[in-house]
Amino acid sequence: MIGKAHVLATSLVLGMTLGTASAQAGEYSGQVDWAGRTVLSLPVTGVVQSVNVRAGEQVARGTVLLALDPRPFEARLQQARATGDGLTRKRGEAERDVKRAQELYDRTVLSDAEREKALIVFESTDAQLRAARAAAQVSAWEKEQSVLKAPFDARVLAVRVSPGETVVAQLDARPLIELARADRRRVLVEVEADVAARLKLDAPVKLSVSGGRQQEGVIAEIASTGEGARYRVAVEFSPEGDVVAGQPAKVVLP
Repeated sequence: MIGKAHVLATSLVLGMTLGTASAQAGEYSGQVDWAGRTVLSLPVTGVVQSVNVRAGEQVARGTVLLALDPRPFEARLQQARATGDGLTRKRGEAERDVKRAQELYDRTVLSDAEREKALIVFESTDAQLRAARAAAQVSAWEKEQSVLKAPFDARVLAVRVSPGETVVAQLDARPLIELARADRRRVLVEVEADVAARLKLDAPVKLSVSGGRQQEGVIAEIASTGEGARYRVAVEFSPEGDVVAGQPAKVVLP
């Protein structure tokens, strides 16, 4: 009799526990958003020669999205390299002059002032050469930056520039192309503080898009909305098919 009562009590406790867990889980409505939004700009000034993508395209990492006219960048690079070549030869001559001056000075044929003068010429030429090499490095970097490439496999969200336009590099760079990750989407839902307190980043959750079948995502963000005790939860997932921002979705949170 005691055994039966114990089994019954255990079953009641288990049932209450499961009922509580079930009550804690909830389905929340939200909508799909792009994941990994990135707005690309250029750190150099120039005229746009080509724009190679359109909004809605999928592009692979490294794809050239747009390019500036390369001629000014190439000209500055060649000029810097030519200057460096000339200074390299001049530095060699100045170095040989220093050695000869030192030899003559050691033989007491040359005065200290004349030896010092040769050393000053060498040091000045050496400094000019280092500056020219640095300028060539900057010019090479500018030429490289004049081509805008996709930093990851992406979907093009917006193109805000056309061939022939001038791009001016400023502290607040002009946005040119907006991308999102091709292989990820996110669903945004709002929850109360007590629900947010139970959630853990990177925890797996179930979701469905536009009434489709359930799939798995992970909690990527739990952020305050700034409106009382409301929190915005972002769930990231790998889309099945062409899922776009704005589609309705449901998320099951623990």
